[in-house]
Amino acid sequence: MVHLLAAIATDAEHMPSLLYSLKGVLTPPEPASGGETWGVGYYADDQALTIRKPGELVAARNFYDVAAAVKSRVMLAMLRQGTTKTIHAPPHRFRRWLFGTVGSVDVLSEVRSKILDAIPDFIKSELNDAGPSELSFGMFLRELHQKNLLSDPLVDGSSLAGALKRTVEAMTMLTTEGGVEAPKAGFVATNGRVLLSARTKGGPVVCWRLQEGLEVAPGGPTGSPMSDPVVYAESLKRFRALVIGAHAGGPPPGWKEIPDASTLWVDRTLAVNQLHA
Repeated sequence: MVHLLAAIATDAEHMPSLLYSLKGVLTPPEPASGGETWGVGYYADDQALTIRKPGELVAARNFYDVAAAVKSRVMLAMLRQGTTKTIHAPPHRFRRWLFGTVGSVDVLSEVRSKILDAIPDFIKSELNDAGPSELSFGMFLRELHQKNLLSDPLVDGSSLAGALKRTVEAMTMLTTEGGVEAPKAGFVATNGRVLLSARTKGGPVVCWRLQEGLEVAPGGPTGSPMSDPVVYAESLKRFRALVIGAHAGGPPPGWKEIPDASTLWVDRTLAVNQLHA
């Protein structure tokens, strides 16, 4: 089981405050047997970086506890249950790209050889002993490479969303041809400039919310010791972010569900756009 929280914001300085405000809103599931791994992907000096921690080191069970010091305009945070092996834990990273899945993509293991045969060697070499989630990432990277989108930092969100949509469609086609049920999953990806999310037909609930403004929270971030409290509070009020989360059951109050078989993309203007099947 994987729990997801992703965000693209107007101000990297206040990403910790956003994570703090989401405690109790997108609540991670209770600890499960087999262990768990917490992972956070973010950007610093225009580079994609990751933090991964085994569950026993995350006492407060929220992403703020994992990434309280991370200041990034884009973040992808995931909790994966059933394993303590951090090497294959999401979010996955390739160059500037971060990627993760929620729901079930295990059926991709049934067509593993076909997927790997189609992936270019320079991508395949980075996947190591790829599990199902990493196989789906490899399929997305292949689609980006085929359309010359993989390394273009200025590519538009519509083109990237189209690549993710085609990746999901390719998964359905491959598994159907292989005689197994198509994945029922949600996907999220980012290159640090555009945040993408897609959901298969029958996939788990993935939802989004536009966060407009934050308050100084008791016990939460308060800025640097040199910060003027009034100026800091005013900057929090101007803060905006688009947040994506996976949630058991229906969306929390005030959140909008990404429809079945659709793909959403958001750039730094925080305008929400969708492609439908």
